[in-house]
Amino acid sequence: MRYFVQQGDCLSSIAKHFGFGDWRTIYEHPGNSAFRQLRPNPNLIFPNDELFIPELSPRQDPASTGAKHKFVLSGVHA
Repeated sequence: MRYFVQQGDCLSSIAKHFGFGDWRTIYEHPGNSAFRQLRPNPNLIFPNDELFIPELSPRQDPASTGAKHKFVLSGVHA
C-alpha cells in the first residue's frame, strides 16, 4: 500500500497507525529504497513524501491452553 506523508507525521506515528512497533520496519523495507535515497535522515520527512507500507503479518507464538504464559511486548521508544 502507498501512503503519502501528511503534515505532522513522523515515521514513528505512521508505523503506530499501521500497527508496527518499530518505524524501521517501514523505513528499511525494500519498497522504500527510493525514499531512503531521497531522505537519508529518517527524522526529516515532508508532506507528500510517498512511502510503501508493507502488509502487517501477525505473529503467532505457540502456547498450551490451561497454563500461564508471559508475553513481553518490545518496541522502540520514539
